[in-house]
Amino acid sequence: MLEIGIDECTIVLQSNRLTITDAEWGNDAEAIIDKFSEKANFENVFGMKQGEKKAINGYTKCYTYGEHSNNITICYHEKNSNKRMGICINIHAQALAYYLKKTNLQFYQFLQLVQDDNYYNDVFNPIESNNNTRSIHYTIRLSRIDLTADFINEKIDITDIYNRLNNKKIGIFDRHLGRTQDEYIYTDRKLEYRIFGIYDTVGTLYVGSNKSNASLRIYNKKSEVEKNKGHNLLKALSASDWIRYECTLRHKYAADFGFSLTNIQSDDEYASVIASVIVQKFRFCEIDKNNGNVEETDYTQALIDIINSDYKLKSTSTKNNELEHSIAYLINSSGLYNTCSKVKEIWGNSAVKDMFNYILHDLKSYEHNEDCEKWLKKSKNQYKDDYADFDRFFLSGVTPLLTAQKYNDYAEFANKKNELKEKKLLIESKEKARQAELWKKEQIKHEYIPVRTLDDCLQELLKSKQLSYNGYYAIQSQFSNLLITENKKKGGD
Repeated sequence: MLEIGIDECTIVLQSNRLTITDAEWGNDAEAIIDKFSEKANFENVFGMKQGEKKAINGYTKCYTYGEHSNNITICYHEKNSNKRMGICINIHAQALAYYLKKTNLQFYQFLQLVQDDNYYNDVFNPIESNNNTRSIHYTIRLSRIDLTADFINEKIDITDIYNRLNNKKIGIFDRHLGRTQDEYIYTDRKLEYRIFGIYDTVGTLYVGSNKSNASLRIYNKKSEVEKNKGHNLLKALSASDWIRYECTLRHKYAADFGFSLTNIQSDDEYASVIASVIVQKFRFCEIDKNNGNVEETDYTQALIDIINSDYKLKSTSTKNNELEHSIAYLINSSGLYNTCSKVKEIWGNSAVKDMFNYILHDLKSYEHNEDCEKWLKKSKNQYKDDYADFDRFFLSGVTPLLTAQKYNDYAEFANKKNELKEKKLLIESKEKARQAELWKKEQIKHEYIPVRTLDDCLQELLKSKQLSYNGYYAIQSQFSNLLITENKKKGGD
């Protein structure tokens, strides 16, 4: 399976003013940020804008949105000594995925949404720079963007790619049209590459310089997510392998790519543009050493197939797993178990239950804080949609974060609990059926109920082996004695 998309991006906004003083720039920058934020609907999606004490990358003013301050930042330099810096908006991968899912937009639609359409209507109007009535507009460009191609369960081996590059069995080529329409010329780009790995296993392959306009990183996404317990943890655990191509565009390449997205009209066209850029910059080809001919590798061909056909974009899971991590922390690292163990050793198991009953009682009157309220507004419905009950949430969301032993213990416990639930449901369904049958029999009116003798009943019990012969004769003997006693009483009367 191949999934393509956008991982993260950096956007730069520039004012429409041709000349501007430092004092004017501060007001303009704030106005532009508010205008962009309103167009993007950031505060409704992430939360209220809030200032940060420290800015990054040489900027002096920095804002974030909502609780997760490390996911989206907007910065600018108050003195504007270098106007090219503009306003820098850095949207990290998880924040971008969350935003696109909450707004039901694709990235190209987001980029079109935040364009300032009035910029060119106003930018060349001759007007004094100190005129406060002038509208503040901005241009927008991408300064960096990461394009991704995720090969899931495709058995791609990064070590094999590296070894074949070294042995000149594959290469990275440019392709151009030849003299005829059907003729293509392949030129080896001779890009530099380096690796990061342990022993004989390549974990990450870097192609191109980090300072260039385009570079590629091929790495084991499954291992990365499992190690960091990221928001795609369940996806990683369910995949046998997951290799990511991450193509980073910078400067002019990023700006050109962003401009192309403003004209896209459909998801198919969007997917095709992303795949096309990755192939254009990093076309891996097999090299036939006998004749020098080249042919696209299977993984390059998979991207080409997306360019030439309809492709359904996949939505990314965006839960930040905060609740899962909190519960896993309580179990693994908070000292909760040690506390419970102390109570148990002093007063027994019932005391542990009493302790949690006190907590439950106190929870009824507990008022959660503002951060908790914000989190509930963001995540409550999403968790309810993803998990029908707490058991499923705990088994699917929490247990993968626990230690291996605890994972096995909880998985076994959950499975037994599910088995008991199924047995209980089965018993309940049988009891309902029995009650229905009894009710049905009660509704039938019998005109004649045959009289059965004691011997008839005993014979039937004998045949069904519900009564032994010894029991049969014992009952007959006792009944005979009762009859004799009764007859004597009647004779006495």
